[in-house]
Amino acid sequence: MKLTSALIMLAFAMLTAHAQTNLSSKDPDESSGVSGANLERMPESLEVRFELSAVPPHLRDGATTYVLDPGKGYVLGHKGTSGVSCI
Repeated sequence: MKLTSALIMLAFAMLTAHAQTNLSSKDPDESSGVSGANLERMPESLEVRFELSAVPPHLRDGATTYVLDPGKGYVLGHKGTSGVSCI
């Protein structure tokens, strides 16, 4: 009985180690299904509204916003005056 339990635990440990090795050898973008070429651009007005929702109301009007361009990265959307930046 002890031998059977030990063999089952050993087999489980080997399978777990094998699964972890296979997952870690993949490209992170490949395993998550995320790729720069597959990103779609969010409508700019929606992205800016989403960004500004995280800023206290009294700072929103003067905030600088950046929008994500999948081909370039973050680019300036609107230059503000308050010194607050939203990404």
